[in-house]
Amino acid sequence: MSEFEPRAVVESALSALVDGLAPVVRARFAELAPPIPEWTEIIALKDRQSGRHVDRYNSRDLSILLRAMTESFGTLGYPFSGILNRQSSNCASELRDVRNRWAHNEEFSVAEVYRALDSAVILLRAVGADETAARLAPLAALTLSALTPDSATDTTQPDLEPIDATDRPLADVPRGGTTIDVSTIPVVSYVHARNGVPLVDEITINYIGPDIDAASVEIEVVGELGPLSDPHVVIARLTNAAATIIRAPELRLDTARMADMQHPTVGSICVTVRDEEGHLLASRDCDVEVLAASQWRAEPLQLSLELLPGFVQPQAAAIAPLLVEASDRLRSSTGRPD
Repeated sequence: MSEFEPRAVVESALSALVDGLAPVVRARFAELAPPIPEWTEIIALKDRQSGRHVDRYNSRDLSILLRAMTESFGTLGYPFSGILNRQSSNCASELRDVRNRWAHNEEFSVAEVYRALDSAVILLRAVGADETAARLAPLAALTLSALTPDSATDTTQPDLEPIDATDRPLADVPRGGTTIDVSTIPVVSYVHARNGVPLVDEITINYIGPDIDAASVEIEVVGELGPLSDPHVVIARLTNAAATIIRAPELRLDTARMADMQHPTVGSICVTVRDEEGHLLASRDCDVEVLAASQWRAEPLQLSLELLPGFVQPQAAAIAPLLVEASDRLRSSTGRPD
């Protein structure tokens, strides 16, 4: 590959990720669930339980591999929680977004390509796939050669080689004058998870500093006992010229975790913004009420009424007396109970 083609570089990086991650994921699930012959059956079971139907699961499908590394699966929990730290886990979530953009034929800037390569290297090294990570070095060199004063965020930096996980800052200390405003729903519940209801209406980022072409915006829902969603990462451009607005990001609650909620509690929708090197620019936690799986509340009213049919199940204890009352009312008004 002598000429820089952003999508071609991304495709090569995604292919390398498959080669590096596939044996790692297979070995991890074999360790955690030895009776199950094919680890993708665990993904399929989770999807069926949440009402999602996929005809075929390919063990070398990168989207499936990255889901395996970032999602929770029933009693297995997070299979890679003891292997990936928060940074490499966020890289995996970010690469899910990169893969989806590539699959939908979206274009990539040079800076976005470089960040994708950087994230891929960090993730591969985190799981011990160093040889595969080394395959990305020529792609990184090609990408760096394509950086020009017009496309680079900061052309004065002396070292732009792929960053090793140990090079990232150990302490997250916000830098600069970046602020975040978040518009969210006030209450979340199992019904929101079951129906895939968007949780965030809009995120507005006001940034002061040199333009950043590929900042990462990490969004997740956290309860008192841990995460209630898988992290969702959006790549955004930050500039002094105007606020960056992200509308309706695809953050979704985890159905299984919300179904396990026995009591109401409090939680937060957490938004974190980082620059291209992973430095923290700003973070914002928005409090939300987390209802027990058996609870329903008319807040916000219109959305809650729309979700009511999904909440009231035929086997619910409240249905029997409700039917008796309806029958009595019908008998009193018509003389017939049905």
